[in-house]
Amino acid sequence: MVDFQQLKLSVGIEEVARNFLELSLIPYEDTLRGKCPTCGTDDPRALLITPGKGLWYCFTKKVGGDLIALVAHVSKISQRESAESLANVYMVEKKQEQKTDGALEPLNYLEPAHEQCAALGFPEPVATLVGVGYASKGMMRGTVAVPIRLPNGSLIGYIGITEAKVPKSWRIEPCQS
Repeated sequence: MVDFQQLKLSVGIEEVARNFLELSLIPYEDTLRGKCPTCGTDDPRALLITPGKGLWYCFTKKVGGDLIALVAHVSKISQRESAESLANVYMVEKKQEQKTDGALEPLNYLEPAHEQCAALGFPEPVATLVGVGYASKGMMRGTVAVPIRLPNGSLIGYIGITEAKVPKSWRIEPCQS
């Protein structure tokens, strides 16, 4: 699922208008003006974009909004499809989707074989089994992510550990046979 807020913080509306949508725009004071390709009007002032506010307005259809709504309007797609498309093109990280029971999906990019996991006492087989791994990207970047689960096994979050010093009571020692 795309984090709309993160997307709007990561990409500017002018960048999207000029490069993603390839709109021909003319600067006018602190705004940009151009024809609206959706409405088919020849009015070179039909579409107004205000980069400083991250907003746009179509005078023909009397609609406006943020960059996600702009892509939806021009491309004639839903805002969700617009956000997905922008997130893919501009490589904006997606939010974790919650399952209907409130559980999160496991982070699929964790590295259980990383040396930091082993330094914390999680050898690769154990790390893989319990879902521990080094995060090289995302919000947990630079930490060993340890899952937090409810008694029923539902994943509700992660704790990020940055130091390879953990109390002995936390360590999982191999069984002596």
